[in-house]
Amino acid sequence: MNLGRYSYDDINFSDRDTLKILIDFRAEFKTTGYMSSFSGLSNHKTYSTMNVNIMSIYDYLEELISDTELTQKNITLLRLVMSGYSVNYIYRNFENYNKEGTIKMYNRILEKIAETNTRRCQ
Repeated sequence: MNLGRYSYDDINFSDRDTLKILIDFRAEFKTTGYMSSFSGLSNHKTYSTMNVNIMSIYDYLEELISDTELTQKNITLLRLVMSGYSVNYIYRNFENYNKEGTIKMYNRILEKIAETNTRRCQ
């Protein structure tokens, strides 16, 4: 398996489910050390290439998020999820979030980011 051959060009950022996976796993990616220097991973070229590709994916995602018109509450929810909190945890433990509203808001955020990517690709 050639892990180094994949790049952000292979990912459909206009797909809501793909965005959800990327956003939901952002914290895990960050805490694994991939955001640190290559020396902590391996000197093997595959891991270095994979790391660069993963970083490119998240860099592009950050650009999409920045280009998407979101409210401050949207941004706060998104950053909480990207920090490792699940949507379920957020609406159960944060005072300003209720179950139905939080789920709808998160889904709408994903749709807006996907729409931003679709506009960029046209």
